[in-house]
Amino acid sequence: MDVISKLRESSTQNILTRRSQWCEMEEDGFKLVKKKKKKNYEQFDEESPLYLERVKKKFLEVKGMMVDSLQFFSFVKSIDEGLVNLDSPKVEEIVCYGLGNFSKSPNARYQYAMAVELSEFYACPLLVFDPVFTEPEKKILEEMRSELIPRNEMGKRKATKSTLFFLPHCPRELFNNILLANWGESLANCIIAGNNLASIVESTPSRSLKNEFPYLVNSFEHAEIIEVKNTFQFLDVFNDMAVHVFPNKKILNSVC
Repeated sequence: MDVISKLRESSTQNILTRRSQWCEMEEDGFKLVKKKKKKNYEQFDEESPLYLERVKKKFLEVKGMMVDSLQFFSFVKSIDEGLVNLDSPKVEEIVCYGLGNFSKSPNARYQYAMAVELSEFYACPLLVFDPVFTEPEKKILEEMRSELIPRNEMGKRKATKSTLFFLPHCPRELFNNILLANWGESLANCIIAGNNLASIVESTPSRSLKNEFPYLVNSFEHAEIIEVKNTFQFLDVFNDMAVHVFPNKKILNSVC
């Protein structure tokens, strides 16, 4: 056997050897044997105390990080500017809608941590609601002294005091319904931290706005919009957010 033939035979043998490490023979041919990736976390029953402690630990870590973040101070700066425009001395309560499952979603966890820190900073109650909250999440809400709103208000909550509505990336329907419920003088009690109203109006077809979200359209010219600078390390958590207030002098005292 010449040298070339020996090299070919050796190469073929190496290929077969490598293939045998990844494949097993079955009657109907070769089946690829995939290596199983090791999971780098423990799995717990969501009803177990271990799962609850794990979620709580994650949340407290995020909360501790949030209070010292530039993003927290960006929110406070914009909210305080809104209070000046309203001639209001303080935030008396915070209502937070649409967080999602903060036990599983890192973004939701950051957003809830921000809401908790704001409620502690302004020394006011925090009320929350999302229809998807799990029982472990409800227990954590209770431990964080957040009040769970008992029913789905669909955003139609009347603000009888200076109320910060915290709506991180919530649907336009919620924003529209808050305006609907407070149209008139009580709109001056609303401080809405959510997606920038200007961006919503610009990105939504005019026919859809007029037919489906009339209060967004009609409030736009009466709103003071204060952008919240996005300095957070994960840019999609608080991007395109603004604080919206509606000073008495700009409120349209009529039915939309």
